Amino acid sequence: MHTDLGSPVWWSQLRLQLPAPVQAARPYQGVIKQKNSSVLPYILTLDDGQEYGVVVKLVDLRANSYRDKQHRDRSTQSYKAESGFYTHFAHRMHDAKAKIPELLHEQWQPDDAGVTIVMEDLRNNISSQATTRLMHQALALDYPQAVLALTWLSKMHADCWGVSPSGVWPKGAYWTLEKRRSDLV
Repeated sequence: MHTDLGSPVWWSQLRLQLPAPVQAARPYQGVIKQKNSSVLPYILTLDDGQEYGVVVKLVDLRANSYRDKQHRDRSTQSYKAESGFYTHFAHRMHDAKAKIPELLHEQWQPDDAGVTIVMEDLRNNISSQATTRLMHQALALDYPQAVLALTWLSKMHADCWGVSPSGVWPKGAYWTLEKRRSDLV
């Protein structure tokens, strides 16, 4: 899957709902790479001079070797459930004041060979100094920070209790025992 993320042309083809067209794009810190996917933070410079952070997830399901069709189907469904969450449930979190990244773009390749997901970077909402501090302290929460994190998680989940699942896993997530039983063998 080849994508020129540095090209304003690529960004314009996505038709993102931004305040102005993209003039330039540059990578930002914090790239996460796995065998079949990459999560790439980017800073977009808009024509009006504003900068806007996005996170791009590029998934190539052909890059993995799967044990069987069930394993591949579960991986595909996992990415569909992720984007389904942002499509069908994230707006509920915004209403509950639990900040969730906004899904800006999703595009599946033919035959579900892969997907490109572009999301808002939550670092747009806090200063870069605070972002740097949070990134360095993410694994060393003190008690008040842990309370804030758990409060956020409870707000995120509370607004979906009793709601029929649509576009997400009907029960649990990718890691439930009933979905991963073959991994125990």
